[in-house]
Order: sequence, then structure tokens, then C-alpha cells
Amino acid sequence: MNATGATQKQKLNVYTVMLIASGIFLIFGSVCLYMALSQFGDYPYWKTNQATIQLRAN
Repeated sequence: MNATGATQKQKLNVYTVMLIASGIFLIFGSVCLYMALSQFGDYPYWKTNQATIQLRAN
């Protein structure tokens, strides 16, 4: 350790950048997933009580 007690801050390395990028991509993916799920109605999405069967004529 230095006699003055001051240390130099480490530089940004590739692993720190990958960690920051993965965090940003996780947040972006969560927002995209929320937007996709919001197209199907309110939470809980698996409750299909109001669903109706539609038959297609061939």
C-alpha cells in the first residue's frame, strides 16, 4: 500500500463491459417480454375463462 493511502482506480476491462452489457440486455428483454404479454390481456395470462372457440369454414 502507498504511504499516503491513496490507490488508483482500476481501468474498465472487457469483463466489466460484458457484465454491464448483459444487464442492459436483460432489462431490454424483460421490457420486450412484458410488452408481448400485455397484448394477451391482463394478468394472469393463463386464465382463459373468457376464451371462445372459433371454427373456420373450409
